[in-house]
Amino acid sequence: MLGRLNADGSRDQSFGERSADHRGGQWEELILRPDGTMLAVGGGSTQFTSFVFAAKFDGGGALLWSYSRTENLGNIDLHGIAVQPDGKTVVVGLYLGRVFVIRLNTDGLVDSSFDIGFHTAPG
Repeated sequence: MLGRLNADGSRDQSFGERSADHRGGQWEELILRPDGTMLAVGGGSTQFTSFVFAAKFDGGGALLWSYSRTENLGNIDLHGIAVQPDGKTVVVGLYLGRVFVIRLNTDGLVDSSFDIGFHTAPG
């Protein structure tokens, strides 16, 4: 869920509640872009799976797109999100001690031309 507060700390009713497929996980990072849109990433785990998710919202809180990925066993730890000058989103984290980088196109789909695979994290 994404919400906005007024200056007095009350919930901004005009913003509304918006949700994306975060499967009960936690939002970890939010970026406010110069165009007023917001990018959010998070992750979580259940007994047998771990997952990462990302979403883009417009300035009013409406969901523009969302992305999620699930892996069997092991924890996914998110470490950062960045927006490239061309508008693509890069998400970086660790999965089973290996670095992963996912790049999403401006529509939230995985950029298939960008595949670095998993790499062992320096110890």
